[in-house]
Amino acid sequence: MAGSLTDQAAVAVAIARAEAGPSETTIGHLLVGLATEPDGRAGKRLRERATAVLLLTERAGRIPAPPLTAALAHAARRPHRRAIGTVDLLDAALAAGGSDVADLLESVGFQRDLDGWLLGDPEHLWFDDAETLGWAPHGDDTLDPAASRVVAQARAVGGGAIEVLIAAAAAPEVALDDLDPEVLAGVAERLRHTASWDAGLDAVISTARVLTESPRATLRDLLRATLVGGGEGPRRILEAAERPA
Repeated sequence: MAGSLTDQAAVAVAIARAEAGPSETTIGHLLVGLATEPDGRAGKRLRERATAVLLLTERAGRIPAPPLTAALAHAARRPHRRAIGTVDLLDAALAAGGSDVADLLESVGFQRDLDGWLLGDPEHLWFDDAETLGWAPHGDDTLDPAASRVVAQARAVGGGAIEVLIAAAAAPEVALDDLDPEVLAGVAERLRHTASWDAGLDAVISTARVLTESPRATLRDLLRATLVGGGEGPRRILEAAERPA
């Protein structure tokens, strides 16, 4: 998992290489890819400053900058179990890009730390604009499209049943007022993990197959599967989240 690119990060890299054409792909081209890739966290936040992004995409490919491989190598040194996402690539572009990249960002309207956003992107809120790894947009033989997305979101952060529970709670298709993903994530951080805490992603998918009454497992099936076959953690988290503070 570690070292893999999320689906969105992979698209950003592909855009960067297409932008470079026959020339060497640089970190400048990577910035264009990150700014124009439609679904990743980095692009969504960058595009909050539309004028800055327009100038960035016009200028980034023309500045002298280290090669794309320098940013990829920097991002791969992270000690995390999760896949490399678009924010990781943006962070790496800043770290490995040198003064030319920093000057470019400032000249188009971003501060050198991107207005402090990278420092304020807490990992425990990964489910906000969650990226995916191995998502089948139309679903597959086992999962319908929404369930496939949630599983791919959990996979992207190297997660198991707990992350499926949190990602499903954040999914717009669920719309359960009593399931707040931020509360669930906070409870998961606080509780003491036991040996049977999380049975893993494959166990949840297998259980959902058994529980479903549909041709393919749904988000509701995944939620039930986290409780039935996901280990002790999901049940304990829900119980703790429902108790009054």
